[in-house]
Amino acid sequence: MSDTKALDEILKVAKCTQFPFEMIDQAAAELVELKRKEVEFDAVYKLAEEINDKNVQLRADIGNLLAIMHRDGGHHEGEVGTHQATEDAIKVYYALRAELDEATEIIAYSDKCNKTPKVHRGDNGAIRAWSLESEHQFAISAFLAARPERK
Repeated sequence: MSDTKALDEILKVAKCTQFPFEMIDQAAAELVELKRKEVEFDAVYKLAEEINDKNVQLRADIGNLLAIMHRDGGHHEGEVGTHQATEDAIKVYYALRAELDEATEIIAYSDKCNKTPKVHRGDNGAIRAWSLESEHQFAISAFLAARPERK
């Protein structure tokens, strides 16, 4: 086939078929949209990584706090789970606060009597106060016995 005949054949095919400019425009628009979505995805992924890092840190902080409250290095949380360990830690906190309040009252009462009690925990876990002077010991014991039971 001669070059002229081949060129005529190409022109004839080109005239019969329309060049798909609309398809190219549509494909370009889709590419732009995909790029926009990729940028959004990258931003969301980065945010998710930041949230995960903060979650890991908060989880470690909560675990450390629970280990301190239970005085066990985290074993209680491992045995019963974070939620139950948190509930138990709240009970521990309020029990310690009650003991602190009771010890504060004992010391304040003994200050009124100008005596210095020795405060310690008894065999059953209750706070006990002892003084070198038996009448003072009796007075503190009477004071503790007369108080309503704390819960």
